[in-house]
Parts: sequence; C-alpha cells; structure tokens
Amino acid sequence: MPDCSTLPKSSIASILKIYGIKEAFSHSLLSGGSENTNFLIEGHQKKWVLTICEQKTLEEAQRLTALLSFLEKNNYRTSTIFPTVEHQQVSIFDGKPVMLKSYLEGNIDNDLNVGVLVQIGKALAELNQLQAPDFLPKHCAYGEQIFDQKLMEGIKPTFLNWLKPIQALIEPIFNEDLPRGLIHSDLFFSNVIVRQDELVAIMDFEEACESYRMFDLGMAITGLCSLNGSFDKGKIGALIQGYQQVLLLTQKEKERLPIFVIYAATTTAFWRYRQFNIVKPDPAQKKRYQEMVDLVEEVLAMPKTAFTKWY
Repeated sequence: MPDCSTLPKSSIASILKIYGIKEAFSHSLLSGGSENTNFLIEGHQKKWVLTICEQKTLEEAQRLTALLSFLEKNNYRTSTIFPTVEHQQVSIFDGKPVMLKSYLEGNIDNDLNVGVLVQIGKALAELNQLQAPDFLPKHCAYGEQIFDQKLMEGIKPTFLNWLKPIQALIEPIFNEDLPRGLIHSDLFFSNVIVRQDELVAIMDFEEACESYRMFDLGMAITGLCSLNGSFDKGKIGALIQGYQQVLLLTQKEKERLPIFVIYAATTTAFWRYRQFNIVKPDPAQKKRYQEMVDLVEEVLAMPKTAFTKWY
C-alpha cells in the first residue's frame, strides 16, 4: 500500500468524522519517519495529531493506545488518545490503523540545558517506578536480541569484530537481579517536548516494555547527554540528579550503570548499522552508527568510578 503523506483534505475529513469532528480544519504533515504518517489537525479552538500507522498491525496499535491510556490514568505527562464515536481507540483507514492524539505545544531541542535534564530525569524515574501492564513485552525490541545470529547476516567483519568483545561485557548483566519496571527504552531528543525551560512531555512509547530501569537511564544518557560522539558530564549529572529525586539508585545499579550506557549505545549502533546499511541502505547515513561506537569507546576508556563522581 502507498504511504499516506499526500492524503487530500477530503480523506482526512472522512477519518475525523469517525471521531465526531466535523468542524472546519486545516492540516499539515508532521515529521515522523517511515513508521507513521502524522498530521497536525487544527480546528477552531483545538489541535490534534492524526497518526496513520504505516507498519503497525492493528494489535500493535491497540497495545500502544492501551499504554497511553494507562499512563493517562496514572497522571503521566504524554499524549492522550481521543476515542472514536463508537468508543474505539484505534480506527482503520485504507487497511491501516489510525490514532487521534492530543497535540502538545512545544519544541524538540537537541541541546537540552541542565535544568530541563533534571526534570527529564525525574519524569523518567516516575515512569520506571510504575508496574508495567501485562500486555507489554518483557524485553526491549533491540535488547539482547541484537546478538541473535539471524540479525548478523550482511554485517561486515569489521563491525562484527568490534561487537564481539562488547557482547562478552554486556551479556552477564542479563542474568543479574536488578530492579525492573516500565521503561521507555528509546529516549532521544526527538522524543522529548519542551517549552522554554520546562519539560512538556516524554513522547513516542512505541518501544516501551518491562525491563531493567538502568537500561532506560543508560539510553537517556546516550540519547540526551551526548553530542557528536562525546558525553557531557554536567548533563549526565543533572539527569541522574533528577532521577534520584524519585528513585535512589541501589549500589549495584550504580556499579552497573556504565555497562548499561555501553549496552544502550551498542544497541543503537547496531540498529543504525543494520537500518542504513542493510535494511534500507542510505549513503548519507551509512556511517551514522559511528557516533554510538565512539560513545562506547569513551565509556570503556573511563575509570570504573567515573560516573559516580558526576552526581
């Protein structure tokens, strides 16, 4: 099926009627990658985001809307779902799942200040302390599965040779008794909405699951506290400071945090390598994985106690 990025206004109007929206509106395409097509819908006094799922099954879309409803019930700041007139959270257009969500005013900032990072750390801990709903996966989509031999097909020996000793370092933590909870697992700049110096919301829970809390913190450090392949120690300290306002790290978590940062950066490097070199080759982004490799190497070169000195 073709993508929906060029839908005419008449088609969007037909979709909105399912949600009981019949007022005059304007629409514009929002960025959202290949997974979804997102439109900003502006009515007389309200704004919505209309999401057409290009790759999700109906079951996957329903699981996501169920999670967003769960978060709303727990007063967690993120998008809220608008049901159809028949009280369904997901509708269908041209065979694709459709969601209508609240629009949150704000911006994406790839250079967050320490004040906002403290707020994000606190919000992340508030998420992690929630008991994950039973319908969520019990592992990250790109967690230990990155070491599945089937996913190694097509990867060049140079990258595999780099990955092998990292695998040996990471795999022991899979069997450790560490605190688990509801995790976002993909906390990068593009998934955070801010307005001025205030956190508006953490967004895009597509990869949420029940797993180690330290994986979420490690991914947030990787995604929010680094730039051009290098970490900002002050930002890491601010993020962890905010986190510990809600959840104090155990001694074992403190000891394992550097490995979880390596774990997060490695999974991201692996995903980028496969995505831009094998799955959907893109010459402009074929080396984008190198930024994550550099972050891994930076942590490997640090003293074991380095992270504990930053917070």
